[in-house]
Amino acid sequence: MGRKSRRDTITEAVRTYLAEAETQPTDMHPLDVGSVATAVGCARSSIYNYGLEDAILAASQRQREREQTQPTGLKGLIHQLRDEIAAMETRNLALLEQLNLVEANAVRLGVDPEELYRPLLKPPRQAPRMGGRQTR
Repeated sequence: MGRKSRRDTITEAVRTYLAEAETQPTDMHPLDVGSVATAVGCARSSIYNYGLEDAILAASQRQREREQTQPTGLKGLIHQLRDEIAAMETRNLALLEQLNLVEANAVRLGVDPEELYRPLLKPPRQAPRMGGRQTR
């Protein structure tokens, strides 16, 4: 079986990139021939020669339409920040639960829970290296 043609490789890479980039914001993944060629790793002329500029233009249009339907401006930003705060609060509660479990297990095993929060001592550095330097 022969080698895969360069045209097929570039076409597949461009279509894969377009499918991913359509769901991303325009400022992160701009969809024009130059930026797609850079992201895929080919020349712009290859995209024009293989007739892929129409697919890029259609994907760019879909990306802009998707952005227009999503909430933008301050309301969208406030909504996004509230979602992030809720996720962080959930994560914080999970970490607190884990700390409480660790402290309860320490008490159960007869260890003072305050000892869990003491910093570890640095290891002694007075012993020489065991192997030393070997020269040949």
